[in-house]
Amino acid sequence: MEVHHPHHPTHKKKWSEYILEFFMLFLAVTLGFFAENIREKMAEEEKAKQLIEVVAKDLKSDLVQMKMIRENEAEKIKLSDSLINFLNATPNTIDQQAYYRVLVNYGVFLILNTNDKSRNEAETKGYFLKEENKELAAYIKQYNFWLNDYNSLEKLSMDQLKIFLYTVIPKITDPEIYDHQWRYPPNPIAQKMGIAPIKTEAIRETKYLLSDTKMIMDGFISDIDSMTYYANKSIELIEKKK
Repeated sequence: MEVHHPHHPTHKKKWSEYILEFFMLFLAVTLGFFAENIREKMAEEEKAKQLIEVVAKDLKSDLVQMKMIRENEAEKIKLSDSLINFLNATPNTIDQQAYYRVLVNYGVFLILNTNDKSRNEAETKGYFLKEENKELAAYIKQYNFWLNDYNSLEKLSMDQLKIFLYTVIPKITDPEIYDHQWRYPPNPIAQKMGIAPIKTEAIRETKYLLSDTKMIMDGFISDIDSMTYYANKSIELIEKKK
């Protein structure tokens, strides 16, 4: 016995249905594309925001370091003046302990190590080129300008310190007393009046070098004050946008 299955007629789509399906597919793909772009843009904006906040954090760290170095540089000026006063005095009236303490402290040199990684990364990624960061970019540019000037002076100061330690110090100290003092912390020496006489030419050479030191320290302080100003302006601007 044969079984006959009824045949269902196949629905033939109209052109309008094909067009509608194509439009729906195209719309879904397009919306997905726009949604992905929006998601990526939002993610990039969040990364930029986080990196800019790190810039503020690093600048705050720089400010702490700069304050300490500025104090050291102001002290260096005072030490230079104290040493000049010693050189102007009669050798047998000079407090030996105070004289060598000034010389040892004068040799202390602090190097400024700024946290510039976040600033460099933000600049490389073009975050400072965005219109909303235009004012911040101007502050960072000024900060970097004074930092570069500071770094130039730092090299000059280090070269000068080498001259002082290797050329001048041997002419104005007793090697045994200096060796005893040039330690960290310095060894105590007897407190007595009088140091070995210093040659006139050595005094003259030392005074010129000390004058140069004070000029360089003035430059350091001026640069740090400028950097401090622009760092604070940058931090203030970044925190206002949080």
